[in-house]
Amino acid sequence: MKNSSITRHQLDCLDALVRHRSFAVAAEQLLISQPALTMQIQKLESLCGFLLIDRHTKPLQLTDNAQLIMPIVRQLLNSFSELDDSIGGVQNRLEGELRLGVIPTIAPYYMPDVVGPFVKANPMVRLQVREMTTEKVLEALQVGDIDLGMVALPMAQDCSAFDTEVLFEEALWVYHSGQPDLLNRSYLELSEFDNYTTFLLSEGHCLRDHVLMICGPRSLTQSKGLEYQSGSLETLIHLVDQYGGLTVIPEMTRKRMSEDQRSRTLPLDASGSFRSIVIIHRKTGFKKRLVMAFNRVTKNL
Repeated sequence: MKNSSITRHQLDCLDALVRHRSFAVAAEQLLISQPALTMQIQKLESLCGFLLIDRHTKPLQLTDNAQLIMPIVRQLLNSFSELDDSIGGVQNRLEGELRLGVIPTIAPYYMPDVVGPFVKANPMVRLQVREMTTEKVLEALQVGDIDLGMVALPMAQDCSAFDTEVLFEEALWVYHSGQPDLLNRSYLELSEFDNYTTFLLSEGHCLRDHVLMICGPRSLTQSKGLEYQSGSLETLIHLVDQYGGLTVIPEMTRKRMSEDQRSRTLPLDASGSFRSIVIIHRKTGFKKRLVMAFNRVTKNL
């Protein structure tokens, strides 16, 4: 390739297309038209001297040659991100886009308290929040689809490739339907889960993994009666109210319950069980000043 004039915009277009595997979706994310995206990819292919996208596959796939250069493309885009961050620091301004992935057992209970103060304190920043499972958060961070994740530890997945910062710890509670044998209890022993129908979040949710870590694989299935796995804590709470049994909820969910519902919660074992809410991001190439701004808001809550 001679006299390269590859632009950052062209690399952004390729990166978006790789992440979304669709010209229509990638164009929407980039806030450009689909023909404009197609033109940028064609220009980049011309400069490279080979095709980058196999347009005959669904979803779209990278060509073998494109796969060879994508690690360098992502390194360049990470460097551009760091450059933007440094320039903003010199100019004492904070702007741009912060893309945040939050797990469903945090998002509906915690994020409403965060997004308002963050947007008010940083009016030039576009905050984009997506609910996704822990596994999807890690995948999205790895490929640069999001800048920041909010997840809970412990988790079944390996997150050693990322930097994590603990925001706070919160207790886990057993929620029951008001069974007489549980009403006057101070806590529920882990071994006693065998005696009750237990409703759990579906696979991929870290709260499910956490429960199985501390209670054992017995909670995976029921030997009789109803087995119902959901991606929503609210659904599990309604199931317990309707059909009895147990589920496990975090403190942030319990705080938003009615007084009657809170009276039907018990600590999870005598010493209590906890999860850690953490911020997670890549070790390099992340939007450091935007992440710091987000952390400041969460710590002031």
